[in-house]
Amino acid sequence: MRDVVKIIAAETYGESYQAKKVELDLETETASRIDSRESVLVNPKSGETVNHTGYVSLEKNLRDITRFGEQIFTYFLDGSRHIYKIDDIAYSDSLARKMVYPIVAGQIAVGCCRRRERKMFAEEFLSDIVIALPDIAKFNGQDGLLSKIRKKINDQLQTKNFKVEVAEILRYSTSQAGHRAQEFEDRAISKIQEYLYTAEQNMVAKLVSKGKLNQKNFLIKDGSLEYHIDSKFKSDKRKLLTFKNNFGYVIGVSKKFNPSLWTTGSGKNPKPNPGFIAELPLFHEKLFESFCTYRL
Repeated sequence: MRDVVKIIAAETYGESYQAKKVELDLETETASRIDSRESVLVNPKSGETVNHTGYVSLEKNLRDITRFGEQIFTYFLDGSRHIYKIDDIAYSDSLARKMVYPIVAGQIAVGCCRRRERKMFAEEFLSDIVIALPDIAKFNGQDGLLSKIRKKINDQLQTKNFKVEVAEILRYSTSQAGHRAQEFEDRAISKIQEYLYTAEQNMVAKLVSKGKLNQKNFLIKDGSLEYHIDSKFKSDKRKLLTFKNNFGYVIGVSKKFNPSLWTTGSGKNPKPNPGFIAELPLFHEKLFESFCTYRL
């Protein structure tokens, strides 16, 4: 790893401090280490043909599915990451002051399995290593330079007989920061987390392109489907529609769910209504508009 840091320092005109490697995942488990933003789920109106005034029981439907042995959940997808601060590196700012920033590496894995005749089979798997560097490093916005650094790192790893390679070098923002070490670490972690989300989305899109997701073959994803819309989608409505359609047969199961994010009412200040979710009876649902709005 020291050789990797030396390459980064030499190619970006930085000064390595050879700090001890730290696994950031063990530092804290709070969400702020990834992305402190929370979205509010707004339900402005109903999109159902029948106006349900209360909860709807699905128990009979579930009993019938169990009795006839029908299973629509065919695919299961999960992603994971391990993140390490591998060094501190210094760059001079516009006032010739040396500022110190973390170099953060992430191990990313996304896997999908398929259930068939009550047995599980591997369907798709991705494993990448990425490195997040501060954008103050002298990249000059040239993607070619990033590729050059990545190639030098991978060549060095091969020379040392390491059977791994760096898939991508990411850049985290240093603008308008308070220059606290943890703040930069948070930004680097957030960048690596975005890479993980994109890898999950690409795997779902791959399954859709192969025609494997449909009304009889749903996918369950571990975690929320609440993704921030990429800027490339905002300027291309066709890509945005394709992105949304890819998740037509995907269900997200979140281990950590905050019922207070559900709100009711109209206008700019909808009121939290956590009881709507918390009081949901067993085998029941409350039907609402298929495409809900996320207020970020």
